[in-house]
Amino acid sequence: MKKLFLALALGISLFSWSCTPSVYFVKPSDWDTAVKQDSTINYYSQYLKDWKIFVDPGHGGEDRRSHGPTGETEADINLRVGLSLRDYLTRAGATVFISRTKDTTVSLLDRPKLAAESGADIFISIHHNATGSSYKYPPLNFTSTWYHAFRGDSAYSPTNHDLAKYVERDLAYAMGNPEPNFFSFDGTLSDYLIYPFSGFAVLRYSKIPAILTECSFFTSPYEERRLKLDTFNEIEAWGIFKGLGKYFQAGIPELSYAGDTLFSQLPITFEVSYSQGKLAGGKYAIDKNYLDVSLDGKPVAAEFKNESNPKVDDSRRVGLRPRRGSTTPYGIVDRLVESSTTRRDPNLRRDKIAFTLNSLLPGRHYFSVIIKNENGNHSFPFLRYFDYVPPAAEITASVFPDTLSAKSSEFFTRTEVSSVGGYNISDFVNLSIVPTNAVAETTFHSNEAIYTIFRKNSSEKVVIKYLIDTLETVLTPSISDSVSTASISVASHKRIPLEGAAICSDGKTIASTLSNGFAAFKYDGEPLQISRQGYYIKKLETLPKDTVRLTPIADGALIGKTFLIDPAFGGNENGPTSGSLRAADIDLATAKKLNDLLQAFGANSQLVRSADTTLTVERRATFSKRFSRGFYLVISASNEDAKFSSTVYPSIENHKLAEDLLRAFSVEFDTSGVTGSDDGIFKLAALGTAAIEIPSPKTDFYSDKDLEQQSNEVAWRILDGILSYFGYIKAINKTDYVKLDNVIKLPLDECSALSIDPSRLNMINKIFLNDYREACEEK
Repeated sequence: MKKLFLALALGISLFSWSCTPSVYFVKPSDWDTAVKQDSTINYYSQYLKDWKIFVDPGHGGEDRRSHGPTGETEADINLRVGLSLRDYLTRAGATVFISRTKDTTVSLLDRPKLAAESGADIFISIHHNATGSSYKYPPLNFTSTWYHAFRGDSAYSPTNHDLAKYVERDLAYAMGNPEPNFFSFDGTLSDYLIYPFSGFAVLRYSKIPAILTECSFFTSPYEERRLKLDTFNEIEAWGIFKGLGKYFQAGIPELSYAGDTLFSQLPITFEVSYSQGKLAGGKYAIDKNYLDVSLDGKPVAAEFKNESNPKVDDSRRVGLRPRRGSTTPYGIVDRLVESSTTRRDPNLRRDKIAFTLNSLLPGRHYFSVIIKNENGNHSFPFLRYFDYVPPAAEITASVFPDTLSAKSSEFFTRTEVSSVGGYNISDFVNLSIVPTNAVAETTFHSNEAIYTIFRKNSSEKVVIKYLIDTLETVLTPSISDSVSTASISVASHKRIPLEGAAICSDGKTIASTLSNGFAAFKYDGEPLQISRQGYYIKKLETLPKDTVRLTPIADGALIGKTFLIDPAFGGNENGPTSGSLRAADIDLATAKKLNDLLQAFGANSQLVRSADTTLTVERRATFSKRFSRGFYLVISASNEDAKFSSTVYPSIENHKLAEDLLRAFSVEFDTSGVTGSDDGIFKLAALGTAAIEIPSPKTDFYSDKDLEQQSNEVAWRILDGILSYFGYIKAINKTDYVKLDNVIKLPLDECSALSIDPSRLNMINKIFLNDYREACEEK
């Protein structure tokens, strides 16, 4: 009987399960008919119509790797939700911009850039979550909304957190997926929980209030079935729409400053005006218990003042009003505070925030102010720059060359103006220069003024007066019949003046170009060469009549690009070893060579470690925080099968770079694929992160070659892949690496930023596909 009962119970349960719908969700009561939708949208239009919102459906185009158990792609789900959200907001009168309307590629960096350029007020990126690359993990499913940084971090903005709270509450409610208090009470999370040193790129680089939603987990088999439905995607968008509507309904305090931005003496007092914001009638008052004012990122004392408005009659105030019909999934009520209508028009108010600075270094500074209203909504980020320029105390002047030739018709003078205490204030003052027997022409001004002086009569001395108010400096350059002088103007192939180009004679630097691209020097008639990192050397037998134009190496593909090169292991971490050969030594030798090559090609390249030292993963990652963008490249001699492979933090840019790196090696060596990782350095580094894994010492890869030769060859291959990534297509074969090492002399110095042996110019030209004919026209 017992077995029969169990069998019957099992049969009933299976029958019941088979008869249940494949998915289940509740249509929001204010959405289930067109009439109710119109009514709700019309209600929120009074709060949304004056705002500009940027909607960013995540992934798409080349980035379609994330998909659910049966193949539903996250990029497509994000797009369906984003388009529905755009439609709801547009119907409510908001101005809506969107990063993509179809399956196209938009890079992570371009998304916040497009938002800033559009003039949008807020940025919202739409995503769906995953438990990992394998579906063996438990089918987690909840809604979360993310903001940038932690409270207390300089990058944290409470405005982002406010926005996240409102969107999360209604999004989770609409989907029936509340965050189960794994990480936070209200479902909002800091992106530092995932990437402690950087956060999400789209939030980190956003210049406007920004959030990212992870609406649910597409890796849950059950949730994937719901996410395939257009109706459910529309409900997701409806939840985000209502969250945005309620956020703006709660009011956004506004700040403004119309005072001076240039000051010459202390103390300095600032008064910033504030109001309740765009809501008609200024419904929500400012919370006078909260005021956050900082100068150059550090807190300063400030106060509310000039209360000119009568006190509000609070007799009709309604406190905590619950959502219509019920509370939220968290049991939290809506905290919209409705005040009496006796409040005066906020446009008549003259409320201000005041603070005084009694000490300050000369130069440019900024202050920021944050306030919030009764509902807890903070003001948008408010930052203003100002200049403090005390009176000038000293003018420092010099001429180039220091002794003029009796026959020279022009030379240069450079000036710097200092205040009391020796602070450079050249950018903030009007310096007058009055030459006798010459004419002065200003050519550049940034922390220094550079003038070209044209002599009228070479037989007479030149006297130069430098004047600021009552401050005067006089300079009389010496003139010699036995001295010959010359001047050269140096520019890039795009005719942009090049600062810091070395003018060399007989292997010694005799001058460097100023910020205007000019250099003046004593000249003895010897041949010259002009050198600057990232450009081919130009050799001159005689003085040029026109501007010397330098040709960039590899079309300038790497000029200005940032790379942080990390040799793996080091110190007491040997990595794989074979006899006396350690992976740590191979990594360092290869990294040093690559770093030199990148610098020679004009890149901003630095080593994480330049010696045999032990560094923790956290310590390595901190190096990346100082850079706003670029690549973090790890070199690791750890492959046991004598192949080349790559591991990246999953993103379009990183994956493409890794593919180009491996393609460069595949010409002569065996390679394996690119794998993704969000562990260790891939999680912590603030830059685009990729590791190139090269053969370990335990393989026969190094048996017949010395370490220097093998490291050079690997470094050249990595450079080849990097050049490909940045759009420079070339054809370098294996034997050319050794030849190139004979042509390009490393380490570098200012007289040989990229030293080219004239007898090998034809080979250089061949290797780099005849791109540099002008560079090779050396006599």
